[in-house]
Amino acid sequence: MARLKIFVGGVHGAGKGIFCRQLVNHLIGEYVSASQLLNWNSKFKQVKNVSHNQELLTELLLKHTQQDATYVIDGHFALWNKNNECEVVPIKTFASLNLNIIIIISSASEIIQKRLERRDGVSYKLKDIIELQSAEINQAKLVADKLKIPLMIYEPTRPIFFNIIEQIEMMKNYTRNNILSQMLKTAIIRIDFTGLTNLRSFVNRIKSSEKIQKAFGKMVLIPKQNMSVSFRPKDIEDGQLPYTETQKSILYRFYECKMGGDSNVTLDVEPQSITLAVDCQRKYEGSREYSYFMGWVIDELLAFDQYVTINRIGVRKIDVQVLEADEPIEKYFNERFVVAHSWKSSPPKTKSILTELLEIDNINFNVTQYIDYTNDGRVRLIYDVDSFLSGDILEKALESGNSSDLLYHEMQDRMFDLFVSVASVDYLEFCKRLKTEQNGQ
Repeated sequence: MARLKIFVGGVHGAGKGIFCRQLVNHLIGEYVSASQLLNWNSKFKQVKNVSHNQELLTELLLKHTQQDATYVIDGHFALWNKNNECEVVPIKTFASLNLNIIIIISSASEIIQKRLERRDGVSYKLKDIIELQSAEINQAKLVADKLKIPLMIYEPTRPIFFNIIEQIEMMKNYTRNNILSQMLKTAIIRIDFTGLTNLRSFVNRIKSSEKIQKAFGKMVLIPKQNMSVSFRPKDIEDGQLPYTETQKSILYRFYECKMGGDSNVTLDVEPQSITLAVDCQRKYEGSREYSYFMGWVIDELLAFDQYVTINRIGVRKIDVQVLEADEPIEKYFNERFVVAHSWKSSPPKTKSILTELLEIDNINFNVTQYIDYTNDGRVRLIYDVDSFLSGDILEKALESGNSSDLLYHEMQDRMFDLFVSVASVDYLEFCKRLKTEQNGQ
């Protein structure tokens, strides 16, 4: 069964295309247009044989979609036939698609009329559009009722898009709360900044706070040797090469963490960065507490020194699986783990890497798929995702004052979606069982 198959219905000109593209961006899926599959390019919207047309669509959908992925499919529940009469699409068409959710786009008939005239140069009678949209909605309700599929009606003029996203998230088989992945090895939250005038005073400030004392048991100072390239004016005039100098700095490390179960966690405070590193191989219970803790650190940093500029906030999660002899990659990852294709092809390889830079909801994601060998000759699979904010987008996010929610929800919700999009159903089901066992259910 597919991760999620969402059918978005609505008459021509209702606004399905824009809505579907927005939905795909949020759900990390693919958009499939019925019109494109059917090569339906005619500006005239009459269909000679509605039943045959939709049977062909079903056949094409099954052919062009994978079972192990999320799809947003646009289409219709009612069409104009060759006699320009309103004809509904049979229920059996939708029964074979194994849909999870139906969404109907309902727009004002006058708006639809103007859109179609502007787009196709064809003038439709308002009463025909009203009749078709009414039939579309009624048939969608009937299909949803008969097939026991959740139905949502969305009006583009109403600002409820994110309510729909929240409802869809609740319908997913796999969420951040109901799976426990053994592949997740490390989670890192990092803040990069400039302009802090007194690092030691800032460390003393947070060290004395109740928040830190509840979170960590001890702190240690670690000397660091930093190599930097330096110029002198005379060097430049004489055309000499720059020389390097060693600068000493201090890293303040908080350890013996008391947050989030029994994970091995450290907090490193340095002159230009603050890093929380979590070893997820211990009793890792999720990143909520760590994310909200780092949100507090951001607030403390900005409150301590007005000259501080936060340049980047990043979250990195590294999933690693080492295969046993004859254990297939498909046990853990699906077709979207595309490095597996090149790994298996001739000639044999010692490593296979794919790195992509994505932007989702104004957040940047650096996604790396990696396969290589361990020292003992076993195949190692790595899925490494780094989400980060910088520039004007980061500045606006910090101004809103919700850095904790930003770290935990906006950034990591999408990171989770990216992982689920490549993980196999068998592995995700295994992760659900692990979570159930952890909860003692």
